[in-house]
Amino acid sequence: MLGRSTRGGFFDDARGRLGAESDTGHHGPRTRTKAARRVVALVRHVESGAILDFGEPDLGGPNESTIFDQWRGRLTGKDRGRFVCALADCSAPDAPVYFQLRGRTRVACHYDSGVTHRAGTGVSDEHKRQQDYLQRSAEDAGYEAVQEGRLRSSRPDVLITGGLVPVGAEVQRSRLTKETAARRDSRTRAAGVQTMWLHGNDRPPAWSAAVPSLGTNQLPWSVVHKRGSWTVASGVGRIRPRPCTLEHFGTCPAGHLRHCRGTHPKYSAEPVFGGLTVDRLAELVPERKLLSVRFRGRHHYWVPANDAQVYLQVIAAERAAPPRPGRLRGAGSHARCDRDHSGALAVLPVTSVVLDWSDDSHWSEISAPCIYGDGDTNLLDDHGRACHKVCAERWYVSGSPSTA
Repeated sequence: MLGRSTRGGFFDDARGRLGAESDTGHHGPRTRTKAARRVVALVRHVESGAILDFGEPDLGGPNESTIFDQWRGRLTGKDRGRFVCALADCSAPDAPVYFQLRGRTRVACHYDSGVTHRAGTGVSDEHKRQQDYLQRSAEDAGYEAVQEGRLRSSRPDVLITGGLVPVGAEVQRSRLTKETAARRDSRTRAAGVQTMWLHGNDRPPAWSAAVPSLGTNQLPWSVVHKRGSWTVASGVGRIRPRPCTLEHFGTCPAGHLRHCRGTHPKYSAEPVFGGLTVDRLAELVPERKLLSVRFRGRHHYWVPANDAQVYLQVIAAERAAPPRPGRLRGAGSHARCDRDHSGALAVLPVTSVVLDWSDDSHWSEISAPCIYGDGDTNLLDDHGRACHKVCAERWYVSGSPSTA
């Protein structure tokens, strides 16, 4: 949500400068004031009327930089007209614009005419030092690395190439929403690039579970740090197969009412490779020796490559096991109980069930065969197995996914 500046009279002042701009076109006399000359781009948010002043390092307020990060890139559909050019002397005033970050420069770009308005620096010195550290670590490991590497629809902070897989690293310092981080992450992965997000917060940010993220130690980036000083603090561990007993699991991970005594993967946060630094990350991730696993379609964890293979094998064995519906969680209707005239308990059979699979735990980025043999699907049942929603609903009613 857009937040207005807490500075007194900022938006009034910005609109005042906008009016001063309108008095002098490209061919008119240069009578702008010093304050007006600072303004290289003004962008208006149509819904709220808020003005983003690209002539200010913080875009004119405490939340405007976050807005820039959140909506960076070309927008489609109804979002395309969310921001418009507010420069009166522009050749296309009030035309829709989108944001780009070119190196350390913020840019407002017109969709149709190709006109661009360059703004002030968009990357803080602290953020720049973190990018430099990452780039230097990758180059020391023998890879090629560029900052703000250009992809089809995204620009990761550092793009590492030359390994088994390209890696797009994001050093995130601003407050992003979970949805924004997931959208930016999917754009990078759509180009065949492994993403890696780094944060140095005391507590994991809201977006940390939605993207392949790693927590790091907090360092004062007002200075340049020597190699090996930037270390990994969270988000990495091991996955091991464990028997489904009370010793290892409080409840059956597959959703059965009791421990099924099968084998399930279990994640534990612990050091790997003798402890990791960001320098080592830049060496291991491009060679796929450290992989990101979306554990049961929920949290992203970084584990050694062997552990990732174990996870896939155990999950595949779970899905191949005979289907057992277990608990009925999130159902829209249940068996109804009532009493007959004699006071005895009568159970009326269920004729239909509507499952609630609206949360992220029921979606997988990887399509897999439905456990009932009805084609491929990205949906997951309550046990983390690939399953069409309609197949699960039929099972709960009749004990069979077929309509017969």
